[in-house]
Formats: sequence, C-alpha cells, structure tokens
Amino acid sequence: MKPHWLLGAGPFFIALVWPSSASAQDIHPAFSDRHTFYAGAFFQESDGALASSLKGGGSAGIDTDDLGVDDRYTSWMLGYNWRFAERWTLSLRSHVFDTDGDATVRREFEYDGEKFDAGAKLETDIKVSTYLVDLMYSVYQSDRFDLRLGGGLHAFDFDVEMTGTVFVDDASRSRTVVGDDLLAPLPNLRFDGAYALSPRWMVRADLGWLSANVDSWDGSYSYIRLSTDYRFAKRFDVGLGYQYFDVDVSHERSRTESTFDLTYKGPMLYLSYGF
Repeated sequence: MKPHWLLGAGPFFIALVWPSSASAQDIHPAFSDRHTFYAGAFFQESDGALASSLKGGGSAGIDTDDLGVDDRYTSWMLGYNWRFAERWTLSLRSHVFDTDGDATVRREFEYDGEKFDAGAKLETDIKVSTYLVDLMYSVYQSDRFDLRLGGGLHAFDFDVEMTGTVFVDDASRSRTVVGDDLLAPLPNLRFDGAYALSPRWMVRADLGWLSANVDSWDGSYSYIRLSTDYRFAKRFDVGLGYQYFDVDVSHERSRTESTFDLTYKGPMLYLSYGF
C-alpha cells in the first residue's frame, strides 16, 4: 500500500485551515499539556516476506507464513510528546514486534547465502523495532481542534535468526544457522489531528507516507492510526484505536542483498499521562 494521495491532500488541508488560530480557552486539557507520556499494546495480524541472498543470486525469499510464524501477536509501544512552543511539538515513539516460529521447510530457499533444504526443521526468531522522531507544526488550532504537519526519521531495526536442521532416521545430520541484523533509517512525512468532543473525550487521526532512497537503503512505509481516548482523571487518559502499517525495505551490502516486506494491522489499547 502506497497512498500517494496523502501527499496530494496535504496542501489542500493546509490551505483550508491556515488562517485560523487557537482559542484562548481550550475545551480539552490535552491541548494545553506541555508533556505527554504514553504506553500501549497492539493486538496485530501480520503478513510479510523476507529475503537475503548473495548478490546476483536472485533468491525469491520466503513468506512469514512458511516460517511457521504466528500471524497474530501482541506488540508494545512507548511514546513522548513535548509541546515546547504554542505550535511546535517534538514527538518520540518506539514500537516493538517480537515473534518466533517452528515449521518444516516446504521448498528449498536461500537466506544470507545459506540454503535450507525442503524437509528440514526450521526455527525462526524475528524482532522488528521501530523508532520514530518527528518535529510537528500546528497549521491549525482552535479550542476543539489541532491539525499538525511534520516530519522526521523512522528507524526500522530488523533482527532475524533462522536455524535449520535436517534429520535422517531421527538423528541430526546437519544444522544451519543464519542471522541478519539491519538498522534502516528512512525519512518520514506525517499528518495528525485531534478533535475534542467534550472536556473528556478526544478523537485522533495519525497518518503518514514516504518513499526514499538513502545511500544503500531503498524503502517505503505507510500507516494510518485512528483512535479515541477518555480523560478519566486529572492527568490520565485511556484510549482505544486501530492501526494499519506497511513497510518495505531493501538494503544492498558488499556481499548480500536483503529485503523485508511486512504489513500489520489491528486494534490497540493505550494509557497516557499529561501535564
């Protein structure tokens, strides 16, 4: 999924709302919080494919389903927002997805220059950590609504380990272990908006897209997150939402070429603290 309309729609929204300014009295206290910390859990479904081959090898890679990896999992998120000026916010986030699987290799495939034969027992560990740093500017503010545009850096940290074992008459004949650890830094472009339904209820939308080629990296990502939260105490909010996220990254090194294509989606639950 590469929603180019996000870039095209951006200038329209900015032109539409730019002349307005913030009201002297915000409806929801979140609009005046300078610091916000939040933590949450995502209950995701995923699909993807991995490949790492010697240059010129032409390996087709392998789907995560063929690795025996569970396509349903729980992942975690931490974040911090600092509104250091009336219209400027620094946003930091970290999102961790960690899963493993066991399977029997259905067809021969290559990973990181090593071949795994059909019939081998395969154990896989996959960890993907996403780090997001953004500088956001409020292009429109009112007592109920805040629309922000910004950008920064997405860093995708992929850590993959595969262990393949071939058995003959219940005895281990050969064992192959490979690992791949990539840190992919890519720029990003974001829009987000928050609308206060009341002094306690807030609805939010967060979306972004970018495709870039940086040095030996080539990648794209897109995501959309919709949520609503309720301020049940003076400083605390609890929220529910839904997220869709797609990342496609390739990295060319001196010996190998690696690609990761992952999509995950599902509901989320979070708690925030603002002051």
